[in-house]
Amino acid sequence: MSDDTRYILANHLWSNEPLEDWAVQELLQAGLVTRDDLEAMPDPDPTMDPRTNWKYVGTRWDAVLGDDGEPRLVPADVEGLDADDPTVELRRRLHAHLRPPHEPLSEDDVQAMAALGIAPESDFENRGGGCVWHRSIPEK
Repeated sequence: MSDDTRYILANHLWSNEPLEDWAVQELLQAGLVTRDDLEAMPDPDPTMDPRTNWKYVGTRWDAVLGDDGEPRLVPADVEGLDADDPTVELRRRLHAHLRPPHEPLSEDDVQAMAALGIAPESDFENRGGGCVWHRSIPEK
């Protein structure tokens, strides 16, 4: 899934601007949302080209501001993140993971790290049991 697609939803959540049909299609194709996560909104100007606008009403995603001041998409159920700077806790978790004894990460942690630009999702692998590991850490 591209960063552009994540940005579409993050920007929507942060700004409360409605989603247009093309954006909804991008989000659906990327698997970020389902039809059940979306609610149709009335067109703000029905005298113009009538179209449907959409609002995300799901509970899986939230948006926070990243280090660069841009909205970032994060899983809504990641616990322990400071709303003012969610990167602090995620960086702490990553550093703890990379140092022995290598505390495992959750899928939600990894998705949030990727969404905030801390580490790409491709750097990690799920080794079962709900644990995700950085590829640089050998399997035991």
